[in-house]
Amino acid sequence: MPRPGPCLVLTLTLLAISPVRASCFATRFSQVASANYHYVLLPAGSQGTDDSLVGKFWQLGAPAVNQGSCDETNWLHRCGTDCTVQSDGPAFYIDGDLQSMPCNPGCPQGEMVLLLEDLASYGEFLAARVDESPGSLFDYSRLGVDLRPIPIPPPIVQSMSNGTVTVQIADPAPGFYGLPGVPATGTITAFRLLTFRGTPQPVSRTAWTEAARFPYSGGTTTGSAFVGDPCPSNDPRPLFLAVALELEGSVVSEYVSTPKSAGNCIPERWFGGGHAAETGSDALRLSRSTAGELTLTWGPSCVTPNGFAVYEGVLGDWTSHVPLSCGALSPATFSEPAGDAYFLVVPQMYNSIPPDVEGSYGLLRDGSERPRGTQTCIPQQGIVECP
Repeated sequence: MPRPGPCLVLTLTLLAISPVRASCFATRFSQVASANYHYVLLPAGSQGTDDSLVGKFWQLGAPAVNQGSCDETNWLHRCGTDCTVQSDGPAFYIDGDLQSMPCNPGCPQGEMVLLLEDLASYGEFLAARVDESPGSLFDYSRLGVDLRPIPIPPPIVQSMSNGTVTVQIADPAPGFYGLPGVPATGTITAFRLLTFRGTPQPVSRTAWTEAARFPYSGGTTTGSAFVGDPCPSNDPRPLFLAVALELEGSVVSEYVSTPKSAGNCIPERWFGGGHAAETGSDALRLSRSTAGELTLTWGPSCVTPNGFAVYEGVLGDWTSHVPLSCGALSPATFSEPAGDAYFLVVPQMYNSIPPDVEGSYGLLRDGSERPRGTQTCIPQQGIVECP
């Protein structure tokens, strides 16, 4: 006859020594569970909304396996009348039960890291790390202070030469909270230098392009990276730099720092218009229909334009051209003129940063630019030479 007692004892023993806690049991992480209350205090001007807050937590050393994907509203609670704290900005407290969360956080154990981000105008962060107290509790009140996010340190341009920028990044350690003897460098591992061309600059890191990774070893960090010409003559979009934080080698902040211009470009920098072909298969062609209409066909400009203007002038009076169409595409059809006429096709560039410009009206026999007429589609002219 079987004896169930020893089997039951063996089963309990296996559960007791197993390092895997698939159900997380009743493990909590909190700032208030021990009655030694502390809070998360966001600076004045922080948004502190469900849409702006981003929270992550994971087991130290295993962010890829034990990173919680729960919405932070499951463990970050806005203070109400139950909070005994005065704050100029939004105030919260941490309190969550791993077992009851609607996600699979991988059951962190040993030491746990929290990363919390929010938006002011751009990203601000705090990172907090604490070991597991007796009783299956990650007690962040043991840190002994309220947790206060700081802005992600932006890159400060020190120099720019031939597309290579050298930046300086301030120490992010004031945004890190750990027990005595636990340095920020054990959790914050690097900065990611990012680039973006255009206005406005997005707050989401995924909209930026990563240019370099600079390891963080404490204090101010300096690094150099190739980012390209900050003010190219054929691109009106200014180049901006920003920083994202890397924690434990693989967790990267969702938001970026306040962007910084990569160069002091003059406001008049814009895309210039190029030259339309004057010879070959892309040169201007004209055909006449039996109904008395003229169809003009031409090829692309040597610099990609946004459009073309078509001008008509009196044959023999080579400065008499006036706009026939200020937004034409090839082919374009017009009524036959009353007398002898000539036609010009001029590339146009509509810039995201003013001014819009016209390109070349073509070259005269001596190689100089054909002058513009008294009437133009766009007041300003800017010509980019063909490659």
